[in-house]
Amino acid sequence: MYINKLTIPNAFAMFLIFISFFQFNITQILHYAWIVNAALIFIVCKDKRGSPWGVALAYILLAFSMSIHTVLIADYSDLKFAINQVAFLLSSSAIILLYSFSSDEQKELNFTWLKYAINISTVTIIGVLFFTGLKNDILIYDYNNAYSKLLDILYLHKGGLSYIFAWYLSFMFAKKISVTSIILLSLILVVGFGMRSLMLALVLFLIFHFIQKSYFGRKFIYLTVVVYFFIATFITIDTVDISHFDIRGLSLQLTLDMAKVFPFGIGLGGFDEFVILEPKDFTKSNYIDYINPETAFYNNKHMLTELPSDILLLTATFGTFLTSLYYLMIMRMVFFVYAIRLLLLNHERVILNVFIIYTFMGVGRHPIFTLSWWLVISMFVFVYIKYRNKIKILK
Repeated sequence: MYINKLTIPNAFAMFLIFISFFQFNITQILHYAWIVNAALIFIVCKDKRGSPWGVALAYILLAFSMSIHTVLIADYSDLKFAINQVAFLLSSSAIILLYSFSSDEQKELNFTWLKYAINISTVTIIGVLFFTGLKNDILIYDYNNAYSKLLDILYLHKGGLSYIFAWYLSFMFAKKISVTSIILLSLILVVGFGMRSLMLALVLFLIFHFIQKSYFGRKFIYLTVVVYFFIATFITIDTVDISHFDIRGLSLQLTLDMAKVFPFGIGLGGFDEFVILEPKDFTKSNYIDYINPETAFYNNKHMLTELPSDILLLTATFGTFLTSLYYLMIMRMVFFVYAIRLLLLNHERVILNVFIIYTFMGVGRHPIFTLSWWLVISMFVFVYIKYRNKIKILK
């Protein structure tokens, strides 16, 4: 194995992604460590030349735009959260440099080690769920109780569990599926049935796989985004019945109402402040009833303090136009890379798969705005730019 100055930063990026799945009390330390690691990457690559620096400049411009949005446009931005996101964005641009100037052999090796860690974790999780008392919870479909107990045993919360399974499936889909993989997939479907966002992501991935092949299928996906923009921006929808049935319906109602009053969003991290100051005059779903301390929602710790979806979170943060533009852009990139997936290296297919699964999980979860999400999207941007440039050269 050839070792150079980028070996340690490469390994640390993989370590950070893996450790982010677990509920350890070192998250803040890891964030600072990654920023230092990113600075090291910039220093190591400072004498190198090429288009990656242009992409890094684009990241800087995006960070500047986010700062302008926070300071001058948004009314409820959380300054600390916004600074963290700008730092994550700038530091994740180091991934573009890291992967551009690292050898394919080095990247394949790092993903091999990550694969071993993911496989061991997956087998361990399934073993703990099946061969401890937790299997009784699964047999009676009390998945949330089983997952909460898993937190005490393996320091894995439900979200981290779904991300580990998402990575395992991404590695599995990147190569020919073996009998062992099919067995593990079956077990994942059994123990992961309570993770609705993961199950939904797999269904959407399967649908995407078939419809992206056709011109009309791709246009249908674009049209879905455009329809969402017009509905969320211009059409009044009352989800009061859903709101009384489930807290997610309440979050949907609140986001739809916000989208019409704040076309460019309330700002990064501003939802906590907004939800306390505004709701009584804001929604049609009697929101004030839900934030009364005497209500069942409050007492059962179902208080609406965050939006349970990337789509809703982006809409609340940046508004419907920027949210729709984001999804149109990434779907265009995904269509391109997925169409040439057989030309990709193995680790690049893994990146493609996990990015798609993360995106579809965002329908029912919010992996967005975490450092690991910034790293994954930057890896995907690298793969897209790499092959887009290759095709331009061939033309």
